[in-house]
Amino acid sequence: MTSFVRWVCTTMAAACVAAAGATLVAQQTSSPPPQPPPGPQTPQGQPVFRAGVNLITVDAYPERDGKIVPDLKASDFEVYEDGKLQKVETFNFVRIEPDPTIAARKDPNTVAESKALAADPANRVFVLYLDMYHVTIAGSHDIRKPLADVFTELMSPNDLFGIMTPMLRPQDLALGRVSTGVEEQLTKYWPWGQRDSVIRDPQDQLLEQCFTTHAGGQQWIVNDGASQRLLADLMVDRRREVATIDSVEAMMRYLGAIREGRKSILLISPGWVLYQRDDALLGQITTAPEAAQPWFQPCMQAAQTLLSIDDQERMRELLDLANRDNVTFYPVSPNGLEVFDTPINQTLGANPNPGPTTVPSVALQELNRTRARSDTDRTLAENTDGVAVVDTNDLRSGLKRVMDDQSAYYLLGYYSTNAKPDGKYHKLQVKMKQPGITMKARRGYVAPTAEASAAAAAAAAAPPVGPSPVDTALGSLKTLDKAPDMVTYGAASATDLTVIVELSSGAVEHQTWSQGADVQATFTDAAGASVGTVKGHIDAGARSVKLQTPVGFGAGPWRVFVHATGRDDSHDDRLQIAPPPGALLGDPLFFRGTSAAQASLRPVADLEFSRLERLHIEWPLTGALDQRTARLLDRRGQALPIDVTLTERQGTSGSLLAADLNLAPLAAADYIIELNVGHGTDAEHKLIAFRVIQ
Repeated sequence: MTSFVRWVCTTMAAACVAAAGATLVAQQTSSPPPQPPPGPQTPQGQPVFRAGVNLITVDAYPERDGKIVPDLKASDFEVYEDGKLQKVETFNFVRIEPDPTIAARKDPNTVAESKALAADPANRVFVLYLDMYHVTIAGSHDIRKPLADVFTELMSPNDLFGIMTPMLRPQDLALGRVSTGVEEQLTKYWPWGQRDSVIRDPQDQLLEQCFTTHAGGQQWIVNDGASQRLLADLMVDRRREVATIDSVEAMMRYLGAIREGRKSILLISPGWVLYQRDDALLGQITTAPEAAQPWFQPCMQAAQTLLSIDDQERMRELLDLANRDNVTFYPVSPNGLEVFDTPINQTLGANPNPGPTTVPSVALQELNRTRARSDTDRTLAENTDGVAVVDTNDLRSGLKRVMDDQSAYYLLGYYSTNAKPDGKYHKLQVKMKQPGITMKARRGYVAPTAEASAAAAAAAAAPPVGPSPVDTALGSLKTLDKAPDMVTYGAASATDLTVIVELSSGAVEHQTWSQGADVQATFTDAAGASVGTVKGHIDAGARSVKLQTPVGFGAGPWRVFVHATGRDDSHDDRLQIAPPPGALLGDPLFFRGTSAAQASLRPVADLEFSRLERLHIEWPLTGALDQRTARLLDRRGQALPIDVTLTERQGTSGSLLAADLNLAPLAAADYIIELNVGHGTDAEHKLIAFRVIQ
C-alpha cells in the first residue's frame, strides 16, 4: 500500500499528507501477523524434507464445467517433468473463503515478513497493475468502484496484494493485507488514467519538443497507415507502450525471485497495439529539412530507437517469462466498448495517398487497433491460464470471475528425479486420471545453477554480514524515493568546494519553481569559520546550478547551508563535504545531457535520468594514471555488455577523468558504474549508483 501512496503523492500532491497519514496509522495499529503456515504437507499432515534434492511445488486447478473439482486424491494426479512421470509426495487442497472482516486482515510488519508470506504457496498473491499510459480518465473512473468491491468482498485473510504502475520500480512493490486504505484511495484518487489526458511526463515532453512542429513552425503531420497524425503523438504512444512492457517484465522477474507459486497480475489495461518496425515513417523523418541539423541528432536517435521496436516479439518473450516464473495474467479493460483507438485530444486525419496494403479507411484502421488491444489482453490470459475481461461494461462481474477462478486449488509437491542444478527450464505437465476434467497448472520452472546452489548453501551457513559495497552504493539513491523538490550534492577537490543544487523534474512544473530560483550557499570549515558565500540562479527550465568557492586555509569537513527561493516559496538544505578519501581521484561531479556527443551538459545532483539522456561524470586527477577501466553493473553487481567511455582531458582546475554513458539501451532500473584506476602500486575502486526512469 505504501507504493500506491508514494505514487499518489508524486502525481497528486494535495492528497499526500492525508494518504500517508492513513497508511502510518494502519501500520502502527496492526498487530504482529501470525507465523506463516508450514510448506506443503503429506497426506498424513507431516512435512517431508530431503537434503540435496529439489522439491518442486505445483499449483493445479482441475475443473469440470468451469468449476474446481473437489475431493480429489493425490492418486488422481499425474505430474510429468520434461515428459518423465514424477511421484507426488505432498498434497494439499486449498479453498479460499472471502472474509470482508477488516480485523481478520493483518499486514506484515517488515519486508522480510512480507516476502515470507509471499513465498508460502498457501497464500494467494495478487498484483494490481494500473496501466496509466493506456487507460483513459473515464476508464480509471469506471473501474474504481468494482476494484474497491473486490478488495472489500472477495479478498481472503491469507491474500497478499500490491499495486504497481509504470512509474514505480519493482522493488517499490509492497505486498500487504490491510485493504481499507487502498479502497479509499482507489475511490477518491481515481484520475490515474492518462490515455486521453494532457498530463505529460518529462520523457513525453522531450518527444513533443522534437516532433510537434517543423523548424519553420508548421505542425509535423505524418502518414500512419490510412490516417495522418501528429508525429509527437505517435512517438509518445510508442514510448509509452515500450515503457509499460518494460515495467511489466521487470515486475514479473521480481515476483519470480520472491515466490515459486502462482502470481496473479490483475492488469487494468485495454491492451497494447504491439508496434513494429516502421521504416517508411523513419524515412519521412530522415528526409525532413531539420534531419541534417546538429541540434536534431538526439531527436533522430530517439526516432530510430522507437521506430525500430518489435513489440510483437516482446510479447512472445513476455509470455515465455510468465510461464517460466508461474505468472498468470487477468487483463481487465476498463475503457468499455470502444470504436476509435486514437484519443479525442489527438490530431487524426485521412492519409490522401494510402499505399496498396493500407487499410482502406481511418475508421476501419481505428477499429482494427481497438481489436488488436483486446486481442493482446486475450493472448496474455489464454497463454497463462488467466481470464480476460474485455469488450464489456460489466466490470464487476468480470472481476468476480477473476477471483472465482482461484477460489480453490491443489498444491502438489514432488522431489524431482533431475537432482542436477543445471540452471535450465524444465517443462511441467499435470494430467488427470479421471475423464472429463480440464487442467490448468504450473507450466514449468527454472532449476538453480550449481553456482547459485553453492552460494545459497554458503549464505545459509555463513554468519550475518553487513551490506555489500553494491548495496551501499545503491543505498545512496534512497533519498530519491521520497521525491524531494530539491536535491543538493557537494564535492571537494584540491582547490575548490563545489555544491550543485537541482530542482526535481516534478518541482519545475509547479508554479513556484517554473521560473527558476535564486540560490545561495554558505560554506564554513570544521572550526566553524566562514569559507565563503556564493550566490547563483537556476534559470527557468534549467533545473540546476553549480556553485563553487576556493577551499581556502580551513580544514574539512566543510558544512554548507543552501537556501533556494522560488516565486512564493523557499527551500533550505544542509550538507557536509568531506575531503576526498583517495590519493588518485577527487570527488566526482555529475552532468546530464542529450545523447548527442557534442550536446551541452548540465550539472546534476538528482541522479535520476531518462533513457533519452546521457550521463557524464568527471573526477579531478591528482596525477597521471597508468590503469583505468570502467564498466556498467546491474543492481545485483553483474556486469552488463554496455560500454562506458573513459577519457582524460584538461579542465579549468587541472586534469580530469571523464566517464560517458548513453542511457538509451537501458530499461528503467537502478545501475552502477564501477571505476578502477591505478598508478604504480596505488589503486582506487569507485562505485557510482544512478537511476534510469522511462
